[in-house]
Amino acid sequence: MKELDKNIDTIISRKNIRKTHIYLFNQLKELGEANFLSFISKFFNLSKQNEEQKLIVLSILSIFEKKNLVLFDQIKKIKILENEFQFIKKNINDYNISGVFLNLLNSSIIDSGSKKKVQKILENSFKGILNDIIFYNGDKIIIEGLIVNKIKNIRKNPKKVNKFQNLNFGFRKLTIIKKVSLTICMSHKDNNFLLKNVAIPSILNQTFKNFKLVVTDDFSEDRISWEKTKKEYEKESRITFLSNNHTVGTYNIRNFVLNNCDTEYFCVADSDDFQMPYRFEMQLDNLAKNDGIVSNWIRFNDEGIAIPRIDLRFAGIATNSFLHKSNLKERIGFYFPLKYAADSEYLQRAKLNNKIIRDKNIVIIGYSGERNLTSDTTSGEVHAVMERQNFADQFKNWHDYNKKPFVEISTIPKEIHIPKKMIVSSLETYRA
Repeated sequence: MKELDKNIDTIISRKNIRKTHIYLFNQLKELGEANFLSFISKFFNLSKQNEEQKLIVLSILSIFEKKNLVLFDQIKKIKILENEFQFIKKNINDYNISGVFLNLLNSSIIDSGSKKKVQKILENSFKGILNDIIFYNGDKIIIEGLIVNKIKNIRKNPKKVNKFQNLNFGFRKLTIIKKVSLTICMSHKDNNFLLKNVAIPSILNQTFKNFKLVVTDDFSEDRISWEKTKKEYEKESRITFLSNNHTVGTYNIRNFVLNNCDTEYFCVADSDDFQMPYRFEMQLDNLAKNDGIVSNWIRFNDEGIAIPRIDLRFAGIATNSFLHKSNLKERIGFYFPLKYAADSEYLQRAKLNNKIIRDKNIVIIGYSGERNLTSDTTSGEVHAVMERQNFADQFKNWHDYNKKPFVEISTIPKEIHIPKKMIVSSLETYRA
């Protein structure tokens, strides 16, 4: 039986939940299910573990269980102790760890009595992350108005949009920006319902109006729905629709649009996300003396239920919220032409020698479905955790070695060896 890591106290903490997730995933992969269960039992039997570590591990295990990575039917039920309940009460409104507590309700390892107490604490203490629209309901957090199979076209329901206007902590009255211009890149593949009813309407409802939206279909199978979406918005002069005659991946599409961008600013907006009405106005308002800005997001599923990220925060940095001066490409180049994870590297590269603001306002509500890059069974944060970490380690070393790292369009630096699962077969993007 493998011994517990001597540095486990530094690995497991609210500041390192993502690393804890990766650590436990690696242990499961290395040990196999039976030995992993013994490994976990030994961890819970330790007398020195603190309440924060125990609750974080329990929460991450509930994610593994939900994704059918491991079953815990043979492990002894675990009780949550009084000091651990007090820890939950004390930290219930800390978004860095609030997702941990909610996940406890999904765990089969925890005894039912403990779950009821946790649920009562949540009912009495949870104040919501965003006023009026996100609220606690039994064992979940609901995002009102974004239940995918019931959603109506936001563009045709302005009252809903008005409710979203005040959806942010720290929201303030902004100065309307009229002089600057913005190109928004939106890639799409077989997700027409959200594209038509959520993504595009949320762009058109922005308080900032001087933009160009470029929507590129990445060779969708459902051509009929794509054509209907184009027809729906054919009279909107600010939207340009493009189509690829084979799949090239979202980052090649971003590179194509960025390379042809003729506006002062550039950003992306995913085809399955809702952009807050004030997103572009607020972000641009902060860029007079800076090169770019990156903000936060929160994610939801088909039922409108908010879900925590891999680090179990509900609200966290959204690399797809990165809005920057378009001439940044002259200093850092373009995105790596990969299937996934290239936006993290692009943002880190931009931060090295440029003034990039880290803003903690929530500007995006993102959808976590089966087919998007974050939750997909091939590219998702859990299933592709090894490849993502491998790539992250390599690009960090590359950044450290190069004073001013630059990526030419459609190329990968020879110093970086991309995991096979991440490679895009074709590096060309064609206009329809």
